[in-house]
Amino acid sequence: MMGKRGPQPEPEALVKAKRNPSKKQLPKKKAPRKSKIPKAPTYLTAGAAREWKRLVPKLVELQLATELDVPALAAYCLNYDRFRQAELDIRRNGILVKVGKNGAKQSNPYLPVSNRALAEMQKFFAAFGLTPSARMGLGISLETRTPPKTDEKKKEKPIERVLDRMSKTGLTNPHRAEA
Repeated sequence: MMGKRGPQPEPEALVKAKRNPSKKQLPKKKAPRKSKIPKAPTYLTAGAAREWKRLVPKLVELQLATELDVPALAAYCLNYDRFRQAELDIRRNGILVKVGKNGAKQSNPYLPVSNRALAEMQKFFAAFGLTPSARMGLGISLETRTPPKTDEKKKEKPIERVLDRMSKTGLTNPHRAEA
């Protein structure tokens, strides 16, 4: 049996975030309900549970995760913890470690663990908007502040401000030859 062709369908919240680029009519929906934050699965490691507590409330707030996403979020969190633990060992012991009686060096066995966990995590980055470029693609901004208003004075070049001040105070340029 073959898989579906074409791009994967996206959740309605993501389509709206992208401002509905295909211009397809979206189903009319009642006012959005506030989703409750799903409980972390009991099989998560301590590190994965910390990542769950950090990440999942933010994703639910952005309407990028629901109760249906628990298995995918759990897989991401577990891979995050594997990556974190592997990187801690690599930092502690180095990329090359001594093995055997003669002290021959070989690659740290945690390097492939780290690489595999990172590869698995990357699969979830785009789906849940976990990188700046993924958020841009989804039309999501985590910036809540309004950009500061630009003042015309600030657009001046610094040298122009100095020269302007000098002319107002009657100072002249000491490097300029007097005629």
